[in-house]
Amino acid sequence: MLFAAVLERLGYSVDRLLARVGGDEQRPRPRSHMTLHARAGGERWLADVGFGLGLLEPLPWGDTGPHPQGGWAYRLVAVGERTWQVRERQGESWSALYRFSEEPQHASDVVVANYFTSNHPSSPFVGRPVVIRKEPHSRLRLHGRQLSRRLERGAPAHRP
Repeated sequence: MLFAAVLERLGYSVDRLLARVGGDEQRPRPRSHMTLHARAGGERWLADVGFGLGLLEPLPWGDTGPHPQGGWAYRLVAVGERTWQVRERQGESWSALYRFSEEPQHASDVVVANYFTSNHPSSPFVGRPVVIRKEPHSRLRLHGRQLSRRLERGAPAHRP
């Protein structure tokens, strides 16, 4: 919510959107991740500073890419009417990070999603630390006591 307020202060028109993490269409997860649709000067952008495994910079809306960001590459792909999916290149294939609709969400919707991810026993963010540092060519992830590092196109190496 803070980044959305900063963008608005800078003159962008911002819609808060809620996304379903992952790409499993058979067992969809709840809309629990907030991402932003920002507009200014006739241009549209997907901005997301809260998805640790995701973007290093905004994606231009409607341009499927690929969009290189450091050693990573992303796509913003239309998968339905006003429905989009963010994908990351992993080796030779593309993996879905999350999907969302263009329907703006109210602050109360975001509060409910935040409460779920912060308190529900099945949330990966409850009861253990989750820290991700994404750099141009590597990604470090601490999940509980498990530390992993992934190079831009390499296999992960885990350290207990």
